[in-house]
Amino acid sequence: ITIDGDPAVFPLAHRARLEVALAHRRDAPTIDLSALPDRDRVAAGWRAQIAGLGRMELPPGREGHGLARAATYARCALLLDGPVHPDDDPSAFLIGLDQIVRLGESPDGDRSIGAAPTVDEVEGSPLVIALVEDRLARRVVDSVALLPHGFPSAWLGHPLEVHDLFLGAAGPISFAVRWHGERPAVLWEHEGYTLTSGADPDWTSSATTGEALWAAPSGDVG
Repeated sequence: ITIDGDPAVFPLAHRARLEVALAHRRDAPTIDLSALPDRDRVAAGWRAQIAGLGRMELPPGREGHGLARAATYARCALLLDGPVHPDDDPSAFLIGLDQIVRLGESPDGDRSIGAAPTVDEVEGSPLVIALVEDRLARRVVDSVALLPHGFPSAWLGHPLEVHDLFLGAAGPISFAVRWHGERPAVLWEHEGYTLTSGADPDWTSSATTGEALWAAPSGDVG
Protein backbone atom coordinates (compact mmCIF):
# COMPACT_ATOMS: atom_id res chain seq x y z
CA ILE A 1 0.00 0.00 0.00
CA THR A 2 1.40 3.40 -0.92
CA ILE A 3 0.58 6.09 1.65
CA ASP A 4 1.68 9.71 1.36
CA GLY A 5 3.73 11.17 4.20
CA ASP A 6 6.14 9.59 6.66
CA PRO A 7 6.15 5.79 6.81
CA ALA A 8 4.61 4.13 9.86
CA VAL A 9 5.43 0.76 11.41
CA PHE A 10 2.79 -1.28 13.24
CA PRO A 11 4.15 -4.39 15.01
CA LEU A 12 1.59 -7.21 15.01
CA ALA A 13 1.35 -10.25 17.22
CA HIS A 14 0.69 -13.67 15.70
CA ARG A 15 -2.84 -13.90 14.26
CA ALA A 16 -3.43 -10.20 14.94
CA ARG A 17 -5.10 -8.10 12.26
CA LEU A 18 -4.55 -4.47 11.31
CA GLU A 19 -7.24 -2.51 9.52
CA VAL A 20 -6.34 0.56 7.47
CA ALA A 21 -8.78 2.90 5.73
CA LEU A 22 -7.62 5.33 3.06
CA ALA A 23 -9.81 8.27 2.05
CA HIS A 24 -10.66 8.39 -1.63
CA ARG A 25 -10.42 12.21 -1.59
CA ARG A 26 -7.66 14.19 0.04
CA ASP A 27 -10.17 16.62 1.55
CA ALA A 28 -12.24 13.84 3.16
CA PRO A 29 -12.83 14.07 6.94
CA THR A 30 -11.10 11.75 9.39
CA ILE A 31 -12.30 8.18 8.92
CA ASP A 32 -14.01 6.39 11.82
CA LEU A 33 -13.11 2.73 11.36
CA SER A 34 -15.89 1.59 13.69
CA ALA A 35 -18.45 3.19 11.37
CA LEU A 36 -17.24 1.32 8.30
CA PRO A 37 -18.96 -1.88 7.13
CA ASP A 38 -17.25 -5.25 7.35
CA ARG A 39 -14.62 -5.73 4.66
CA ASP A 40 -16.32 -8.88 3.32
CA ARG A 41 -19.55 -6.92 2.86
CA VAL A 42 -17.66 -4.18 1.05
CA ALA A 43 -16.02 -6.70 -1.29
CA ALA A 44 -19.40 -8.34 -1.94
CA GLY A 45 -20.88 -4.93 -2.73
CA TRP A 46 -18.23 -4.19 -5.33
CA ARG A 47 -18.70 -7.61 -6.91
CA ALA A 48 -22.44 -6.94 -7.11
CA GLN A 49 -21.78 -3.55 -8.75
CA ILE A 50 -19.78 -5.04 -11.61
CA ALA A 51 -21.85 -8.23 -11.95
CA GLY A 52 -23.63 -6.73 -14.95
CA LEU A 53 -20.38 -7.00 -16.91
CA GLY A 54 -20.28 -10.77 -16.54
CA ARG A 55 -18.11 -13.11 -14.53
CA MET A 56 -15.07 -15.19 -15.41
CA GLU A 57 -13.24 -17.99 -13.66
CA LEU A 58 -9.89 -18.41 -15.34
CA PRO A 59 -7.02 -20.86 -14.76
CA PRO A 60 -4.52 -20.15 -11.97
CA GLY A 61 -1.52 -17.91 -12.41
CA ARG A 62 -0.84 -14.38 -13.61
CA GLU A 63 -2.25 -15.09 -17.08
CA GLY A 64 -5.48 -16.48 -15.57
CA HIS A 65 -6.64 -15.52 -12.07
CA GLY A 66 -4.31 -12.52 -12.11
CA LEU A 67 -5.72 -11.23 -15.39
CA ALA A 68 -9.33 -11.63 -14.23
CA ARG A 69 -8.52 -9.89 -10.94
CA ALA A 70 -6.83 -7.00 -12.78
CA ALA A 71 -9.96 -6.54 -14.92
CA THR A 72 -12.11 -6.49 -11.77
CA TYR A 73 -9.90 -3.84 -10.16
CA ALA A 74 -9.98 -1.76 -13.34
CA ARG A 75 -13.79 -1.86 -13.40
CA CYS A 76 -14.00 -0.82 -9.75
CA ALA A 77 -11.59 2.05 -10.43
CA LEU A 78 -13.80 3.21 -13.28
CA LEU A 79 -16.80 3.32 -10.96
CA LEU A 80 -14.81 5.45 -8.53
CA ASP A 81 -12.97 7.77 -10.91
CA GLY A 82 -14.56 7.47 -14.34
CA PRO A 83 -12.46 7.08 -17.51
CA VAL A 84 -9.21 8.90 -18.14
CA HIS A 85 -9.22 12.07 -20.22
CA PRO A 86 -9.34 11.24 -23.95
CA ASP A 87 -6.25 13.38 -24.57
CA ASP A 88 -4.23 11.29 -22.11
CA ASP A 89 -5.09 7.89 -23.53
CA PRO A 90 -7.80 7.71 -26.22
CA SER A 91 -8.01 3.89 -26.18
CA ALA A 92 -8.32 3.67 -22.40
CA PHE A 93 -10.92 6.47 -22.48
CA LEU A 94 -13.13 4.64 -24.99
CA ILE A 95 -12.89 1.32 -23.14
CA GLY A 96 -13.59 2.99 -19.81
CA LEU A 97 -16.56 4.91 -21.21
CA ASP A 98 -17.99 1.69 -22.66
CA GLN A 99 -17.65 -0.08 -19.32
CA ILE A 100 -19.36 2.54 -17.15
CA VAL A 101 -22.22 2.97 -19.65
CA ARG A 102 -22.74 -0.81 -19.62
CA LEU A 103 -22.89 -0.57 -15.82
CA GLY A 104 -25.71 1.95 -16.11
CA GLU A 105 -23.60 4.88 -14.93
CA SER A 106 -23.67 8.38 -16.41
CA PRO A 107 -20.53 9.29 -18.36
CA ASP A 108 -20.68 12.94 -17.26
CA GLY A 109 -21.44 14.93 -14.15
CA ASP A 110 -18.68 14.69 -11.53
CA ARG A 111 -16.68 12.15 -13.49
CA SER A 112 -13.30 13.09 -14.96
CA ILE A 113 -13.76 12.60 -18.69
CA GLY A 114 -11.29 14.66 -20.14
CA ALA A 115 -2.04 -4.27 -31.91
CA ALA A 116 -1.97 -6.98 -29.15
CA PRO A 117 -0.70 -5.62 -25.81
CA THR A 118 0.84 -7.84 -23.15
CA VAL A 119 -0.34 -8.02 -19.54
CA ASP A 120 2.64 -5.90 -18.45
CA GLU A 121 1.70 -3.14 -20.91
CA VAL A 122 -1.92 -2.83 -19.78
CA GLU A 123 -1.75 -3.68 -16.07
CA GLY A 124 -3.39 -0.95 -14.02
CA SER A 125 -5.25 0.41 -17.05
CA PRO A 126 -8.78 -0.15 -18.43
CA LEU A 127 -6.99 -1.69 -21.42
CA VAL A 128 -6.58 -4.86 -19.35
CA ILE A 129 -10.37 -5.32 -19.64
CA ALA A 130 -10.17 -5.28 -23.43
CA LEU A 131 -7.23 -7.69 -23.29
CA VAL A 132 -8.97 -10.33 -21.21
CA GLU A 133 -12.29 -10.03 -23.08
CA ASP A 134 -10.52 -10.37 -26.44
CA ARG A 135 -8.72 -13.49 -25.25
CA LEU A 136 -12.06 -15.06 -24.38
CA ALA A 137 -14.29 -14.15 -27.34
CA ARG A 138 -14.28 -11.83 -30.33
CA ARG A 139 -17.12 -10.77 -32.60
CA VAL A 140 -16.16 -11.14 -36.28
CA VAL A 141 -18.79 -9.78 -38.72
CA ASP A 142 -21.79 -12.10 -38.11
CA SER A 143 -19.97 -14.74 -36.03
CA VAL A 144 -18.23 -14.99 -32.66
CA ALA A 145 -14.86 -16.66 -32.21
CA LEU A 146 -14.35 -18.38 -28.87
CA LEU A 147 -10.76 -18.15 -27.61
CA PRO A 148 -9.77 -16.36 -30.84
CA HIS A 149 -6.06 -16.64 -30.04
CA GLY A 150 -6.29 -20.28 -28.96
CA PHE A 151 -5.29 -21.46 -25.50
CA PRO A 152 -2.46 -19.63 -23.74
CA SER A 153 0.08 -22.27 -22.73
CA ALA A 154 -0.64 -21.60 -19.04
CA TRP A 155 -4.32 -22.48 -19.58
CA LEU A 156 -3.77 -25.92 -21.08
CA GLY A 157 -5.40 -28.63 -18.99
CA HIS A 158 -7.22 -26.14 -16.72
CA PRO A 159 -10.99 -25.57 -16.72
CA LEU A 160 -12.44 -22.12 -17.25
CA GLU A 161 -15.88 -20.49 -17.14
CA VAL A 162 -17.20 -17.30 -18.70
CA HIS A 163 -20.64 -15.99 -17.77
CA ASP A 164 -22.54 -13.28 -19.67
CA LEU A 165 -19.60 -11.84 -21.58
CA PHE A 166 -21.03 -8.83 -23.45
CA LEU A 167 -20.48 -8.77 -27.21
CA GLY A 168 -22.24 -5.57 -28.22
CA ALA A 169 -25.21 -6.05 -30.54
CA ALA A 170 -24.51 -9.78 -30.56
CA GLY A 171 -25.64 -9.96 -26.94
CA PRO A 172 -23.98 -11.87 -24.10
CA ILE A 173 -22.38 -15.29 -24.31
CA SER A 174 -21.56 -17.86 -21.64
CA PHE A 175 -19.27 -20.81 -22.12
CA ALA A 176 -17.10 -23.23 -20.19
CA VAL A 177 -14.18 -25.48 -21.02
CA ARG A 178 -13.46 -28.84 -19.39
CA TRP A 179 -10.80 -31.33 -20.40
CA HIS A 180 -11.12 -34.94 -21.54
CA GLY A 181 -7.51 -36.02 -21.56
CA GLU A 182 -5.76 -33.81 -24.11
CA ARG A 183 -8.98 -32.60 -25.73
CA PRO A 184 -10.98 -29.58 -24.50
CA ALA A 185 -14.76 -29.93 -24.21
CA VAL A 186 -16.71 -26.69 -24.59
CA LEU A 187 -20.26 -25.94 -23.43
CA TRP A 188 -21.97 -22.73 -24.54
CA GLU A 189 -25.12 -20.63 -24.45
CA HIS A 190 -25.88 -17.46 -26.44
CA GLU A 191 -28.69 -15.56 -28.15
CA GLY A 192 -28.14 -16.71 -31.70
CA TYR A 193 -25.12 -16.44 -33.99
CA THR A 194 -22.48 -18.68 -35.52
CA LEU A 195 -19.64 -19.79 -33.28
CA THR A 196 -16.11 -20.53 -34.37
CA SER A 197 -13.01 -21.41 -32.37
CA GLY A 198 -9.49 -20.08 -32.37
CA ALA A 199 -8.49 -23.25 -30.53
CA ASP A 200 -9.99 -25.55 -33.19
CA PRO A 201 -10.24 -23.76 -36.57
CA ASP A 202 -12.21 -26.66 -38.12
CA TRP A 203 -15.07 -26.34 -35.61
CA THR A 204 -18.20 -24.25 -36.02
CA SER A 205 -21.74 -24.29 -34.65
CA SER A 206 -24.95 -22.29 -35.07
CA ALA A 207 -26.72 -23.87 -32.09
CA THR A 208 -27.67 -21.45 -29.31
CA THR A 209 -26.79 -24.04 -26.67
CA GLY A 210 -24.72 -27.17 -26.85
CA GLU A 211 -21.46 -28.89 -26.15
CA ALA A 212 -18.64 -30.17 -28.32
CA LEU A 213 -15.24 -31.79 -28.10
CA TRP A 214 -12.52 -29.72 -29.74
CA ALA A 215 -9.33 -31.07 -31.24
CA ALA A 216 -6.35 -31.37 -28.90
CA PRO A 217 -4.26 -28.17 -28.95
CA SER A 218 -0.65 -28.38 -30.03
CA GLY A 219 1.82 -28.82 -27.20
CA ASP A 220 1.60 -30.81 -24.00
CA VAL A 221 -1.46 -30.43 -21.80
CA GLY A 222 -0.40 -30.00 -18.19
